[in-house]
Amino acid sequence: MSQSTFEPESFQRLARETAAALRLGDGYEPGPLAHFGRALAQADRFIDIGANRGLYACLANRVLRNSEIAMVEANPQLAENLRLAIAQWPTENGNKITVYPVAAGDVSTKLPFFIDELDTLSSFVLNPEQTDKSGYMDLHHRRNIRRMDVACEPLDKLFSPAPRTLIKMDVEGFEYRALVGAKRLLSAKDTRLQVELHGWGDAERGKYPLHVMWYMNTRGFAISRIGRSYSYDFTPTTSLGRCISLAKSGPTFTLKHILDRSGLRPLMYRVMRPVLPAHAER
Repeated sequence: MSQSTFEPESFQRLARETAAALRLGDGYEPGPLAHFGRALAQADRFIDIGANRGLYACLANRVLRNSEIAMVEANPQLAENLRLAIAQWPTENGNKITVYPVAAGDVSTKLPFFIDELDTLSSFVLNPEQTDKSGYMDLHHRRNIRRMDVACEPLDKLFSPAPRTLIKMDVEGFEYRALVGAKRLLSAKDTRLQVELHGWGDAERGKYPLHVMWYMNTRGFAISRIGRSYSYDFTPTTSLGRCISLAKSGPTFTLKHILDRSGLRPLMYRVMRPVLPAHAER
């Protein structure tokens, strides 16, 4: 694979084509994918937590050479689909690709997992029989939900720390537990994360995006939002860098937390829905 793959235009074209092939649409997550392409240029290993249909790992396989690419997927059917799919992926770059059919958590256990008709919404925390004041269950019209017990493992049990590791995480509200289970992994030099933060959070533990931000700050990472998406970049930094990051992001995270937990955010969306972009209700 030539170095030109790392050029923004060529990578974005590759991302659109791959997303369309996976039936995600050629306009899928343009901001996070562009950011991912730039981050890959500085990575020697890629771990995809919540791999879903494998878009990010498939792109990594086209770009990285002689690297480890791992996909962690809790949905048993999606994990099996990935296991079958990687047999058809290009092999000329010499990458070692592995699928882990488990969820990333803070301890080794089994937990009820709720599988939605729309596979991108499967989650441990979006229990259709429960709700909270945030109103997210009302905003997401979920259908034909099945419950299944799924194994959880700490990422530190699955992976050894290694420098220049890039981690993408999209686990539908389970972010805090997954990151707590990755303390050693996060300590490796130049580890970088791209994490989608979900406002509904983890009500059972009382952990929400605000707590994820604080936790990652204590682990030595600065946070920055990726465009207007709900994905965030976490990059190792100095104590001063962490303070600056906290000053920039802290007020916004705190305000959103208050709105969500008080139940005011759904009301705000209903009032402002006519002028909000389509992706805003999240």
